Amino acid sequence: MPYVIVQQAPVEPSWLRQHGGQIIAAGGAGALVVAVLLAVAVVAVAIGIGAISCALGWLVIKSLIGPQTQK
Repeated sequence: MPYVIVQQAPVEPSWLRQHGGQIIAAGGAGALVVAVLLAVAVVAVAIGIGAISCALGWLVIKSLIGPQTQK
């Protein structure tokens, strides 16, 4: 009695399995970009607050001292 051997084509890995590492890397890079932008925004806000408080302090001191006349 003859035997018939049926070969099945290998199953291709799914798209997600093929590109899973790239997706994880892109997510990590995106999170890093967001963290850097957030840090830059926090520093910018801190510098702005410092500049405003410095200007206000200078105005208060100048008004307390009063007009200075030079001879």
